[in-house]
Amino acid sequence: MKKLFLILASVSAIYLYFDQPLRTNEPAYLKPPQVTGTTTQYLAQSEAKFSDIRSGLDKQVIWADAPEQKTNLALVYLHGFSASKEEIRPYPDLLAKHYQANLFYQRLSGHGRGGAAMGKATAEQWMHDTLEALEIGNRIGNKTVLIATSTGGTLAAWAALTGKLKKSNVVAIVFVSPNFAIKAAGSSLLTRPITRDALPFILGSKRNTDTKQSPEKQHGWTMNYPFSAVFPMAELVAYVQTLAFEKAQVPALFIYSPQDKTVDAAATDLAYETWGAAKERILVTNSSDENNHLIMGKVSSPNTTIPLSKRTIDWLGKILQ
Repeated sequence: MKKLFLILASVSAIYLYFDQPLRTNEPAYLKPPQVTGTTTQYLAQSEAKFSDIRSGLDKQVIWADAPEQKTNLALVYLHGFSASKEEIRPYPDLLAKHYQANLFYQRLSGHGRGGAAMGKATAEQWMHDTLEALEIGNRIGNKTVLIATSTGGTLAAWAALTGKLKKSNVVAIVFVSPNFAIKAAGSSLLTRPITRDALPFILGSKRNTDTKQSPEKQHGWTMNYPFSAVFPMAELVAYVQTLAFEKAQVPALFIYSPQDKTVDAAATDLAYETWGAAKERILVTNSSDENNHLIMGKVSSPNTTIPLSKRTIDWLGKILQ
């Protein structure tokens, strides 16, 4: 038995040595998009490339007043993995109404469409989408508040910690259940190429999360997609974990649940504690979401939406004064 154990341990050590984690490094060619024409025209042309975007899930600016009229404050929303603009609505809308602010809802590449599109999306595309969202923010407001949920929070942190906000007018970030570590046994294996090539054979080639979900959830989220779609997300999270949170220069509000079953709240604790700029956090303990991840919004946790929007407005009042 001892000899067998030693053999297995040796084989495992050799396997892990060769199966080194992949890292998502920022591509040298990653540049902000050239937004030409009016914002409305640009977004319409961008989304016209895809015929399978589900109704109402396209990129959208909700203008506070007349179209193309800039407001003093703009809000930009980045949704999470497999989600859409419906993720925590009407929380961003409530903030926009309070501040009479233009509001931009981004749609990350591959999202709001079918599962096959999710399987083709890359972390680099999501980085580009983030830069696009920042540029839209510059166009629709004098100042921008970036609101980011789950993996949208990963992208917002990437932008903040790699200097991408220097050319933007972002004055604050609101992190909602940010994804700084996946809470799942063996999640670190998702960045190991040999292991993850084997995972679809073990766990199935497709991921199906639509069991007993409401029609609203099935519309707003992509519930069925190739298992490989999670790999770019895992690589992105692993990359952001290597960044220096203590160098952050933009004030941030962290809203999350210590009981989050989707992302690791301990990683969010660490991100909050090491965030280098002004910061505050709201720990949510009364969410009606069974996973304590989508902790606001009419679809998953309507009871917390208005109270959390009011507390966010209180915090922003201190930052924007």
